[in-house]
Amino acid sequence: MHSYQRFVRQAEEYPISNNEDVPKEKKQMKTFFSLYNNMDEILEQNSDIVPPRVLNSTAHEFCNNTDHCIRPFMRHETRYRVAPDYKMAHCVVHKSMSTVITGIMCYLYNRDHFVKVDKQMNMSEWDKASVAEGPSPCNGCDKNMTCFILSEYERFKKQANKGVLTNTFEDRHFYPQNWRCDIKTMRNKYEFIRYSSDPSKQLMEDLFKIARRQGIPESELEYIEDELTKNRKTTHTTAYSPAREFYQRRFCKDTNEFNSVTKVREAFNISYVKTDWSFSMVTRDPIDRFVSGFVDRCVRLPQRNGTTQCNGCGLNMTCFIETEYKHLMEIAFKRKTHRTMEDAHFFPQVWHCDLNDEVEFFEFVQYSSNADDKLMPQFDDLLQRQKVPRRSREFIRNQLVYQKSSHSTTGTPAKRFYYSRLMKSPYLLEFIIKMFYYDFLQFHYELPQGF
Repeated sequence: MHSYQRFVRQAEEYPISNNEDVPKEKKQMKTFFSLYNNMDEILEQNSDIVPPRVLNSTAHEFCNNTDHCIRPFMRHETRYRVAPDYKMAHCVVHKSMSTVITGIMCYLYNRDHFVKVDKQMNMSEWDKASVAEGPSPCNGCDKNMTCFILSEYERFKKQANKGVLTNTFEDRHFYPQNWRCDIKTMRNKYEFIRYSSDPSKQLMEDLFKIARRQGIPESELEYIEDELTKNRKTTHTTAYSPAREFYQRRFCKDTNEFNSVTKVREAFNISYVKTDWSFSMVTRDPIDRFVSGFVDRCVRLPQRNGTTQCNGCGLNMTCFIETEYKHLMEIAFKRKTHRTMEDAHFFPQVWHCDLNDEVEFFEFVQYSSNADDKLMPQFDDLLQRQKVPRRSREFIRNQLVYQKSSHSTTGTPAKRFYYSRLMKSPYLLEFIIKMFYYDFLQFHYELPQGF
């Protein structure tokens, strides 16, 4: 019997809850979920009883020389970022700090221009400069709020009587909103978008109502909603990470990017024998990477179409794990060529970076949610060996240690819930191991207890 047929027969033993036969529905309006709120909905959609394990053997037994597990070292989606001045080539992988590392490699590729634009973007520094230009910050009240409120009230009265507005740092930030935008004469022509600290609530509703009426394409709206629903503060709360910002602006697009190691070697004449170039990749514990990816793709991002996004599973992790395992097996056995965005984010790490041919040349840096634990010491050692200057290493350390990726799910109630649910279910863990067994093996991550 063909190995793929054996997989199908084996898979029939599992209650795979796929939605392939569900009739197509009209495109649904977007539903937004917060990583901090909406826990009632998450709990409700994950109230199903999870079955017991099926294969009561060790991971090594049911993955070695069997068709239960995803094959290793298939070539899918290779993305290299290079810094020729330091002879560095780094392969970025979804959900392994790809956004931040892309920005760092862009910085190393063109440091002077990167820093120049970073200073222009860093609004916190501009605000500090504006304050420094004034005679006395906060009307001379320092940190005394009572003093500031009383003095600002007197300033507003004088401004209202004179009808001429000054332009100090404080004035610009505290003028009444109805003093702006020619509201007096244009009020009836305005539509107002109400701010909400959680943009998935009032702000998104008001903004998208106007945008759709004005004919903004859905592709543009998807970019906007991704930006607005990211788990990050504004520039005035914590300055933007230049690494993330440059990734979004694609400052280095097509200049230091390659989609195969062969193209990197050809472009810089890199030998297969002895070279002072480094090839590196950030790896991540497969369980942590999966949960982070699921929360990022299926909870953080708006639900656009219930029959396709996240395999039609909504917020239900059991459904998603079962169907994604089936998808990956079909791809591994060449029975499926179409890939979803979810597939791209959940491919095993060993399927990336041409590792089937290049693994012996690679240096693997282990991801850690606290970068000081593992990530930064290993990465800094690599940077030193490639003769990256100390000041540049300090800048990079700041990006890795203090800046949070826009896609980060670390520490959120949603991620804690899904991680706990997964770790308490041998049935779900069995699927995770069958999908990512060779990630555990190749990158030296510990298998869950009992496997």
